[in-house]
Amino acid sequence: MAFSPVRKVIDGPWNVPGEQYRQIRFLEVYDLLRDRPEADELRTALLTLSRDPGDSQVIAATRQEILRVRSGPHQLLPQSAFLIGDRRVREDIQPVR
Repeated sequence: MAFSPVRKVIDGPWNVPGEQYRQIRFLEVYDLLRDRPEADELRTALLTLSRDPGDSQVIAATRQEILRVRSGPHQLLPQSAFLIGDRRVREDIQPVR
């Protein structure tokens, strides 16, 4: 399968909520090229997993859900916004321990 680059983003450095350090992220976003049957099979499998209530590891989210930082019962992390654009829309949440 092949992927095409969409964007590269440097996020930060930012103070980490509740911590005494700063963080910088280097992100690269790619789009799946649907030029082979295997690519469509992967896409279909991921969408199927995202609809399975017994699987919490794969989440499908629309543009609006990413902006709201929620998809159904799932909280999306603010860096998910880089999937749809080149800037964050919310502050990071405090790290979970």
